[in-house]
Amino acid sequence: MKISKELLDELLKGVERPEDLLGDAGLMKELKIKLVERMLGAERARLRRGQRSFAFPAAIDPPRRSSFTWWIDRRR
Repeated sequence: MKISKELLDELLKGVERPEDLLGDAGLMKELKIKLVERMLGAERARLRRGQRSFAFPAAIDPPRRSSFTWWIDRRR
């Protein structure tokens, strides 16, 4: 995806110091929050429709037991 110069100019309009871009209340943090909210909203909408957008890989097979003893047993 290509980001236009006009969009960058609009986003950077209020940035005057490095803290405005990278600080705790900066543009990067705000962008990250908004992007995650948008992605989670889309995922919730898919789940409401009964669709899954991803599947767990075979390497992340959840344990079949209800406790953490499976992890302890593997370490022995």
